[in-house]
Order: sequence, then structure tokens, then C-alpha cells
Amino acid sequence: MRYLLALLATILLSPLLSAAVVVPADDSRILYTGRWDRTNPSEPWAYAKGTSVQAKFNGTSLYAILSATTNDYIRINIIEDDAVVRSEKIPIAYGSDSYELATGLEDKTHKIEIVKETAFGRWTLLGFELEDGKDLDPDPPARPGRKLVFYGDSNLAGDSLEHEQNKNQSGWSLAVKMQICAAGLSI
Repeated sequence: MRYLLALLATILLSPLLSAAVVVPADDSRILYTGRWDRTNPSEPWAYAKGTSVQAKFNGTSLYAILSATTNDYIRINIIEDDAVVRSEKIPIAYGSDSYELATGLEDKTHKIEIVKETAFGRWTLLGFELEDGKDLDPDPPARPGRKLVFYGDSNLAGDSLEHEQNKNQSGWSLAVKMQICAAGLSI
């Protein structure tokens, strides 16, 4: 409920602070991959490493409204022509806030991906904020047609995604390169 109140407050106060466009988390142009709990479609949350959300947007900047149960970080990938042109980790804090995902981009269509790389807590996507007059692209990102399941230890399942020395050595990393849906779980 408090997440909904935070989103409602953001929507109501945004015109007073700026003329931002707020896109709710249940918008059909947002692609969710991995273990998302969508019991409440306006407040989808993820806890598992490798879960991601993608959207195409028009404009020069994009913010995400997130709520986290602990201090953590997320990886932001800016994708153009199916290639990651910028990738960075940004910290997220306990509670609800708006996070800058991209600014200073060329005024055209971009694709953004937010990836949960840690096993700490969970985070909830409450929506996206775009600059005045901009919106998500009407053509959402396509879901990959292939899926692959990996069985193995915690590294193969993606438990160590946040460790730079393990980059490109997990099933999740391979699935991303092959453009296959992925989310890891160690058993």
C-alpha cells in the first residue's frame, strides 16, 4: 500500500516539480524477464539474480521509480542496435525513490535494461519517468523466442553476477549473449 501511495504522490506532485511523464509499472510496453512476482501488477517485485526489465523510450533521459527492501545496486544497460553502448551499476537505497537511469542521450528511441545482479533483498518497480512530451516507444522490446535451462552450482546459476571476476562465466551471461531469457536459481 505504501508503494502505491508513493507512486500516487509522485504522479500528483510531478506536475508541480516538473512536467515529467510517469509510466506505471503495469504498462504493456515494459518487458519483464525472470522471477517477478506480479500478484499486484502495479507493484511487480523481484528478488532473484538475473531478473530484468526492459523498455524502449523516446527522449534524452529516463528515471525509474523503485522501492527496495535493503541497500543494493542494479545494473543499467543502454542498448542501441542490439548492442550495449553503456553499462553501469547504480546504488539503490532502502525505501522508495526515483533513480536516474540515463541523461544526456541523443533525442531518439533507446532501449534500457535494468538487471538485478545480487541476492540482497528485493526491489519493486513502480514506474518510469520521462521528460515532458516523451513516452515509452509503442513497439515494446521483443521477448526472445528461445529459452535455456542451466543446472549446476551457484556460479553457473548466477549467484556471483556482482563479482567482476566472474563476469561472462555464468549461465546467465551466456544466455544474455545468446539473447535467451534467463534467471538463475541455485539448488
